[in-house]
Amino acid sequence: MLMTMLVCIVLGLLMGSLVGFLVVWAQKKVEKK
Repeated sequence: MLMTMLVCIVLGLLMGSLVGFLVVWAQKKVEKK
């Protein structure tokens, strides 16, 4: 049970950082235009 929670937390953090990176990348792309 604890292992599943840890995996969910890690996946959540990875997804969060990935979304943040995509948002920053999109903003930089928009600024260049």
